[in-house]
Amino acid sequence: MKAQAPAPVSFGNKKCTVFIEEELSARQSRMSREDLLASVVYAVAENFLSQFKIGDKKGKTVFFQGGVALNHAVAGALQYFTQSRIIVSEHTEVMGAIGAAVWARKKLSAHSPFIGLEKVGKRRYSVTSFQCEGCANFCNVSKVPTSDGVTLYGGDRCEKYSLSTGQKEKPSSRVPDLFKERERLLQQGSPNSTRKSLKSLPRVGIPRVFSQYYEYFPLWKGFFEELGFEVVISGRTNKKIISQGLDNVVAETCFPAELVYGHLKDLMEKKVDMIFFPSLIDAPQSKWKERKTHFCTLSQNMPYAAPATSPQLQAVEDKMLRPALRFHRKFYNLDQEMIRVAQRLGKTKKEAQEALKKGLEAWRKFRNQIKERGKEIFSQIPKWGIPVVLVGRDYTVGDPGINVDLPQMIVKAGGFPIPMDYLSLEEVNIKDIQDLANWKFYHRVMRAARLTAGDYLEFLLHHSPNPQKIAFFNHQADGACRQKVYYLLQQIVFQRLGYKNIPIITPAPGKTAGYIEQMELINGGKKLTKIEVGKFFYRFWKSIVTNEMARQLVLSRRPYEKEKGSVDESYQEGIKEFCRSIVQGNIPKAAFDFIKKIKQVPLQNHQKKVNIGIVGEGYVRLHQPSNQYCIPHLEELGAVSVLPMATSFLNFAMEYVSHQNGSLILRFINYLQHYLEKRIIEYVNPYLVFPEPKAKAIIKEAAYFMDPRAVSEAVEGIGLASLYAKSKRINGILNLIPAHCMAGSALQCYLERLHRDTGIPVLTIPLDGIYDINFRANLELLVHKAYKAKLCVY
Repeated sequence: MKAQAPAPVSFGNKKCTVFIEEELSARQSRMSREDLLASVVYAVAENFLSQFKIGDKKGKTVFFQGGVALNHAVAGALQYFTQSRIIVSEHTEVMGAIGAAVWARKKLSAHSPFIGLEKVGKRRYSVTSFQCEGCANFCNVSKVPTSDGVTLYGGDRCEKYSLSTGQKEKPSSRVPDLFKERERLLQQGSPNSTRKSLKSLPRVGIPRVFSQYYEYFPLWKGFFEELGFEVVISGRTNKKIISQGLDNVVAETCFPAELVYGHLKDLMEKKVDMIFFPSLIDAPQSKWKERKTHFCTLSQNMPYAAPATSPQLQAVEDKMLRPALRFHRKFYNLDQEMIRVAQRLGKTKKEAQEALKKGLEAWRKFRNQIKERGKEIFSQIPKWGIPVVLVGRDYTVGDPGINVDLPQMIVKAGGFPIPMDYLSLEEVNIKDIQDLANWKFYHRVMRAARLTAGDYLEFLLHHSPNPQKIAFFNHQADGACRQKVYYLLQQIVFQRLGYKNIPIITPAPGKTAGYIEQMELINGGKKLTKIEVGKFFYRFWKSIVTNEMARQLVLSRRPYEKEKGSVDESYQEGIKEFCRSIVQGNIPKAAFDFIKKIKQVPLQNHQKKVNIGIVGEGYVRLHQPSNQYCIPHLEELGAVSVLPMATSFLNFAMEYVSHQNGSLILRFINYLQHYLEKRIIEYVNPYLVFPEPKAKAIIKEAAYFMDPRAVSEAVEGIGLASLYAKSKRINGILNLIPAHCMAGSALQCYLERLHRDTGIPVLTIPLDGIYDINFRANLELLVHKAYKAKLCVY
């Protein structure tokens, strides 16, 4: 293999076939067929080495069996990697089946019902299928009648046909079904409710999705029933709901998010009068007073994103109740938001407050029942068999349609499945590791892990394991998931470049003072006064804004330059001079000289160009290797790129936080940022294709698509994209997001609506670090559509 393929590459280990296929697609234009095939073989071998831990068998004999072993190249690759003797048996593909048969024969105590190979060979059969309508699953059941009068069935999820014909024995289990029990407790009536008969009452629908249902449903049920409404929930996740959900997917979301469409449409078919689908932002604190934790970005955004992508759902959007609720610190906006909901339904503030009191009472009763039942179950664990705690999000372990009825599978295997919240999670203090992530379910999982995994997890978190055995990324900087490892990646880059002692300022979340402490390390350990720190941030912000405005000017002028490369050359010369001036402290004059240098480059303005506005995740839209150098491609295709400044998201975040928090210090910092950047921005804006809007304007524009309190990069992205479209100066929008990015997926949904409302061409490109051979073609199509859009008024 190696002789025929002189230059195979490694795809890395732990790669599934989907990722290997992407690697092949990305490399097929640059590698020979022999090298590609050898690379696949190496990838399979590396999987075996990592998954089955045979990399330390050097000089030993390894028995390699199974269908994969028929590929002699894989066996050769394993031998090459391990320097071991690899033995492959003659009938390796059936060794597992033979072993299973031998094991079954040893375990079988009664006479085997197997009719024998001779009779099986003579048996004739046919295969038909039908759809069972016994429940909402609508299973496609295979029916296999045989020539000797036996009929076999398969595909019946509940096995009612298989059990009725004696194919299988009905499992006799006395293990309590805690998941069905939890569902019953979730849906029980609210305590002491004064609601009237449900006949002829207005109907409020609640989708059976996310924590909105699987954790907080008793609260909503008690609230609306106390107000005099009938509460209707969507059906259990079934094939119809799944199909309706998948039919509307336009972004790379998770399966629970895809199901939202189907559950909302199910409520529409039930002809409810209103749909209540709140956006849950952050979770209640425990008694340990940990830092604020957030719900998943997609669950925050789907109440707004789902109608944005589905015309059918958009038609009932005016009937949707979608408050953005923040539960951190004693439900601090629940009261006012639910009052607004009640007033929209024609109820008074007093009625709303009384209904919310009943709802919270019902929710607390549900939680107390779970807590008490959990204590009872764990006091009787030996009675029920092997306990298996299902750790995960409440809506994935609670929805049989998502987890393919995993609890029942565990019961049939002899286990006793237990929902995670039956554990005494509130008794576990995780303050020492709370800063590892700011997601609500992370904290719950870590509590469950400490109760169930104990010493092993403690060791991994607080010791330094062998890096060849296991690796953990820890974070310091607060923010979204990827931002937590950025500083580690930066350290790796610096080290590989030979700069091992460059400190990176990464204070822990909520510890702003950490900035000053780490800056003192750069300053040789000398203490810094507040005045010195203030001077640093003055220079820092002025310098960043100046460079960003210069870069925007470059993007606006480079496509029109008379002499190719002259704008970039002018920028490079200017940035060197500007950096020297930063050290000297004369920033204002140096900034204007820098900008002036770029403005003086001769241009030719007779060319016909289209303007492409870029939105998406801040890092990939700014970092050219991450976005496959999309801007040079766009310029070659005859487009001008409009890219927000690096400070755009910082300004947006500060505007949002200072407005929500109300702190005078934050408002002063926000004002100071705008004051420091004002002159330079006003100087450059007249020369830009699209002057960057203020953060306040972006947030206001985003409110048309979603509640800005569901804060994420999607808010900034859709607000900016909408301003692009309204300006009539932008002819197309390019959305650059990391693959599987939750905020990026939500933004893609909002952009679908923007395209439908305005006609502006939109292209979303998920980037995963692997070169896409269709990348250039997709950009060319966007530019072509932008030219067409420029000729008409969208």
